[in-house]
Amino acid sequence: MNIRLFGSEFYFARHGQTHYNAQGLVTGTLDIPLDEVGVMQAKEMAAHISGLSFVSCICSPMDRAQTTAELLLAGRSEIVPVAVAGLEERCWGALEGVSKHDLDNYDFPANGVEMWGQFASRTIETLAGVSAEIALPVFIVAHSGTFRAICEYLDIKEDIRPVKNACPYHFYLSGSTWHVQDCSLR
Repeated sequence: MNIRLFGSEFYFARHGQTHYNAQGLVTGTLDIPLDEVGVMQAKEMAAHISGLSFVSCICSPMDRAQTTAELLLAGRSEIVPVAVAGLEERCWGALEGVSKHDLDNYDFPANGVEMWGQFASRTIETLAGVSAEIALPVFIVAHSGTFRAICEYLDIKEDIRPVKNACPYHFYLSGSTWHVQDCSLR
């Protein structure tokens, strides 16, 4: 599947911190808002991205991603974030709200958990579906799972863990190989 959306470069940021992130809890599809730290992170990121060249922004429809995108673009009135259904975080079913330290692995066949392959396919299909409508380069604001699904799809070798909250990442094509780089100042 060729996704025009990516062009030869794009930017990505995971939403700012929520109180669930701070406590190490699985958030998934729980629509948890940013906490005070998350709001501050998004505002700080906005100040650091002024030199980045993107002309559009799409985001997950979840509150934490939409709020991050709105704060990120507060100084760029010409760019309005567009919430895209299908970019929601992976559903963890009965495990949402559980401590991440209590999980043995990330591929659960029960408890209403969306399997990794299903989630990754949903994410990529969603991006492919909106790719013709988006001006390039784009800034995507979503979730750590979205970041990992994109990296897997683009066969990116850099292993970035954890995906930092409210941190801009630059995805770029060099020859025929995709790379990702943390472009924050922190």
